[in-house]
Amino acid sequence: MSAKPAVLVTRKLPAAVEDRLRRDYQARLNPDDRLYSQDQLIESARGTQAILPCHTEHFSAEVFERLPDEVKIIANFSVGFDHVDVEAARRKGVVVTNTPDVLSDATAELTMMLMIGAARRASEGEKLVREGRWKDWSPAFMVGTQVTGKRLGILGMGRVGQVVAKRAAGFDMTIHYHDVRRLPPEREQGAIFHETLEDMLPQCDVLTVHCNVTPATRGLMTARLFDLLPRGAIFVNAARGAIVDDDALVDALTSGRLRAAGIDATTPHDVAMAKIHPYREVVLRAVYDRIVQGCREHGARPIALFIPQPRIESPEAMIDIRRQIEIAREAGFITIDLLDTYGSVTDLAPLWVAPWDRHPNARGHAMLGERLYQALRRELGP
Repeated sequence: MSAKPAVLVTRKLPAAVEDRLRRDYQARLNPDDRLYSQDQLIESARGTQAILPCHTEHFSAEVFERLPDEVKIIANFSVGFDHVDVEAARRKGVVVTNTPDVLSDATAELTMMLMIGAARRASEGEKLVREGRWKDWSPAFMVGTQVTGKRLGILGMGRVGQVVAKRAAGFDMTIHYHDVRRLPPEREQGAIFHETLEDMLPQCDVLTVHCNVTPATRGLMTARLFDLLPRGAIFVNAARGAIVDDDALVDALTSGRLRAAGIDATTPHDVAMAKIHPYREVVLRAVYDRIVQGCREHGARPIALFIPQPRIESPEAMIDIRRQIEIAREAGFITIDLLDTYGSVTDLAPLWVAPWDRHPNARGHAMLGERLYQALRRELGP
C-alpha cells in the first residue's frame, strides 16, 4: 500500500475538516493558526504533494518559481482565487481549485446586512449605545433612509449577485444589473440588464459589487463612475477591495455624492480608509488585518504607534481613540501607547510619526522621544 499523500494546511480549519485530513492524508496542520511568511510557506511545502491554503496566502509568480516541484495542486479553502497567479501555476504544472457556490447565501446575507446597516446608520447607533453616549430620541436624531422600493444596481450577476437579487426582491426593490453577458430570461427574474456600467449607474439608489478581480475590473470604481450615481446613493462592496479606488470612495462619501457605504473588503495599503463613516470600525479592522498579514509574510513585526497630537479636545474623541488601540491590538499589532505623554487629550497617528512641529514644545519632543525609545526596547528587546 502506497503512503498517503502529504498535504500542507496553511490555516487552522474546522475540526471536522481537520479530522478528515488526518484520516486521508499526511496532514501538516497549523494548530496555532499562525500566518506564514513567503519563505515559511515555501519551506513548509517541502515534501508535500498538495497545499490547502486560504485567501491569506499569496501565490505569486515568484512563489511558484521557488515552490518545490513535488507540489502538484493548490486546493483553495475559498471561493475566490485572485490570491493565486493562475498563469504561473499553469507554467509550473500545478492544478488550482476553489470552492464555488458554498458561500453564495452567506455573502448575499452579508450584502443585505451592509446595505440596510448603511442606510439605517446601524453602526453609528450601536457605537453610541456601547459608549454610553445615546442620550434620548428626537425626530431628527439618527435619521437614515429606507431601502424598500428603491432601485438596486448589481455589478456582477454571478452566483452571489443572483442570490442578492432574490433577497432584495423581498424589499420590493427594482433590480438592475450589469455583467459581461446577459442572463437567460428565466434566470433574470425580472431584473433589468444594462450593457454598460455607465448606463446602469444613474439608475441605482443602491449599488452592490460582486464581480471578480480581473485586469478589466481592478480599480474599476473610479471617481468618474461614482459621479454617475444619483446623489445620496449607497455603495456596498461585498467582493474585493482591489475593484475600488479607495481615494475616490472616500471623496464620494465626504462630498455627499454617497450617503453611506457598507464595506466588506478594502485594499491593504490605504489607512486613509479609516476616515469612512459610519463603518469606520469595520474598515479599521479590515485594514489592520491586512497590514498584519503583509508584515508576517515578509517576516516583519507590525507595530502601531499612538502619539500625541493637539487637535481633539473632547472626551468622546478620546473614547474613540482608545477603541482604535484595542482594534489594532486585537488584529495582532504590537501597540505602543504614548497618548498621555503631555497629560492631555490627544489624537491618533497610527503607523507613522507626525512632523515634530505639530507638537507643543521642544521639551515635549524630548519627552516623547525618550518614552518611544523605552517602549521600543521593552517590546523588541535591546
